[in-house]
Amino acid sequence: MLTRRALLASPLLALPAAAAGASTPAGDGDDDGLAALPHAWEPVDLSFVRHAPHSVVNEVVLPASPACVFEVLADPEPWPRWLPLVEGVTYRKPFGKTTVRDVATLGGTLIREQFFCWDVGERFAFSVVRSSSSVGRHFLEDYLLRPVQGGATRLIWTCAFAPQDWAAPTGPLLVAAFAAVAPSSLRRLQLEVKARAARGT
Repeated sequence: MLTRRALLASPLLALPAAAAGASTPAGDGDDDGLAALPHAWEPVDLSFVRHAPHSVVNEVVLPASPACVFEVLADPEPWPRWLPLVEGVTYRKPFGKTTVRDVATLGGTLIREQFFCWDVGERFAFSVVRSSSSVGRHFLEDYLLRPVQGGATRLIWTCAFAPQDWAAPTGPLLVAAFAAVAPSSLRRLQLEVKARAARGT
């Protein structure tokens, strides 16, 4: 089992930010936050999953409808509670297929994500397009929602990653980090979804 220290050493999620002292997502100022995100990553779509050198897939049944689950995923506030490597999320509206969001991780890395799929109640997917870390070439996350009997939702969560050639050894580290945090993270996500469904919002 990976320790907290090992998780903080994972390549994408916890490399030190290039901007000294940066610990929160960039706001709308500061040249659109690009000063803290100097490294461009190549955007990808779902076809990347078929040939990505590293990928992790997790599944869980969540106790609410796909529409409710999507609301939780689209809300920036719950992310640090259910996914411990995330420290903060800032969306740049409007929400939709071209939505951009900035993410600060627990280890200090800043990440900008570009959505290519925003199908309410069905799918929530994005790739990294800029970061304070130069280790990666491509990174994708896909949250596929499928209704199941009893009004619940099956979430299929896929992460796919390709490091830069010089950083090839970091790929297995990232896979191990995600594999280590996924079970407990998904249990916390179940609680977030259950609470949202109980509120009826």
